[in-house]
Amino acid sequence: AEKHLGREGMLLQIDPSDDTVLVETSGPCECKIWYPRLAVMPVFDPDLEDEPQFKVDDQVECKMQSGWERGVVKEVLWWKHRRCGPVPYTVILANGASIFV
Repeated sequence: AEKHLGREGMLLQIDPSDDTVLVETSGPCECKIWYPRLAVMPVFDPDLEDEPQFKVDDQVECKMQSGWERGVVKEVLWWKHRRCGPVPYTVILANGASIFV
């Protein structure tokens, strides 16, 4: 575990029975290691503090391979720490296509 000191990692699992956490490190190695919960500390992630730029029903323009296309935001999938999709928005384009943005 010493070679991982100071590296960022992602919390994967919490085991309340023994107060440990499973952390996956990133960088030169991608290890998954169980640590005592008090041995790790959260890191500020500015991306998780951002509020969405658009709201549901906002008119937007999306850059597609064929150029810019108008659309309407139908879902906001990211709101600070709540992430329920792979991208921030779903948009319905003027041609009726639904896309992730």
